[in-house]
Amino acid sequence: SEGEHVIIALGNGKFQARSIKTGGVSAGRTEVVSGLQEGDDVVVSAQFLIDSESSLQESLGKLSGGQ
Repeated sequence: SEGEHVIIALGNGKFQARSIKTGGVSAGRTEVVSGLQEGDDVVVSAQFLIDSESSLQESLGKLSGGQ
């Protein structure tokens, strides 16, 4: 399995793709057991604009093993 990924907002219009591991699901909420730190700002809406899509694609490529 490729695992699950989230997008983290870093501020100043920058974003980072990150691999996470999930645990239990209850009442529409999913437990994240690894891959995030307290204070990480996870993008939860598809209604956002990314100024540097190439940076996002590069980050996603690194997650999938590309360089």
